Amino acid sequence: MNFDIIILGGGTAGSTAALGLARAGRHVALIEANAKPRWRVGETLSAEARPHLQALGVWETHLQSGHLASHGTVSAWGWDALIDQDHIHSPHGHAWQLDRPAFEAMLLRAAYDAGVTLLSGHPAQILTGPANSSDGQWHLQAGGHQLTAAWLIDASGRRAAVARHLGIRRQMLDRLVAVHRVIPTSLSDRDSRTYLEAVADGWWYSSLLPGRKRLISFQTDASLLPPDQTWRSPTEFALRFRKACQLTAQFEKFQLPFDHPPALTSAHSGRIEQFSGPGWLAIGDAAMSLDPVTGHGLLKAIQSSRLATHTLLSATPEALHAFETWNEQVWQQFCKEHHNCYAMETRWPTAPFWQRRLAAF
Repeated sequence: MNFDIIILGGGTAGSTAALGLARAGRHVALIEANAKPRWRVGETLSAEARPHLQALGVWETHLQSGHLASHGTVSAWGWDALIDQDHIHSPHGHAWQLDRPAFEAMLLRAAYDAGVTLLSGHPAQILTGPANSSDGQWHLQAGGHQLTAAWLIDASGRRAAVARHLGIRRQMLDRLVAVHRVIPTSLSDRDSRTYLEAVADGWWYSSLLPGRKRLISFQTDASLLPPDQTWRSPTEFALRFRKACQLTAQFEKFQLPFDHPPALTSAHSGRIEQFSGPGWLAIGDAAMSLDPVTGHGLLKAIQSSRLATHTLLSATPEALHAFETWNEQVWQQFCKEHHNCYAMETRWPTAPFWQRRLAAF
């Protein structure tokens, strides 16, 4: 099976790129190891995504998918009280708290309808690349199929499958992890703003999700978690959450049931050393992963995917250079925002978590 472009990964970044390229007339295959979109941390979609979803032709479908409007952020960060920052001045309107699997399924359906060949439930194996194949193309195997293409887009997430295959290193700023749990909540819980609270060993955030559920997530360094694995205990997770005094006071009236073990997800900030090369581009988390405190992960995934689409429609040296430059600029801007954000919190100057955030720059 021969294609113009093969995309590894069917998340937000991969499906967005597949949709844009297929609508531009390219023959595209998308390979996703999971049989269907799965839930993952990263459910807030910035208001700035609206023009991109409109350009992709999925905005109206998005509005009808049951996602929750989020009108701001409430945080205890650098101070003891919760401070409200609303989105009233945003030219694009409010943000969204997503049903993430439904959002990604919507993008995949649109890509399929546009003519993308979807291979779901099958991990991809890269056999050879342009540098060592007789025809100068990528050769892959997935689900019993042999696939070839001139271009390969890496949308495989933090594991960065293409960069790893090519021996390109990934630089990591930190070892941030998220200990999280999605918990059923009360019908009276209707506040879909994002809540954040800094504590001595990390920070908490919570957001209301579609389907009467609330995400509770604790961000800390992997090395600061108890080595005896007690963090996996629902009771321990609940006790830690109650130390976040402002969030606990905000949500205790809903009597959230902490009766299941939390999950652990990598949330580190990092990037690969280069974002493109002969016959390949990296987008989304495969290119760079951004600390969730900035709230830009999904937006940057969509933006990088759309830029990759425009880049490959011409595939000129100038377009490829512009793609590399844009990613470098995004990373440098993120580093500044990351530093400024963590520098706002000065209540625990000797705590390892906060010392590391400032020492990283």
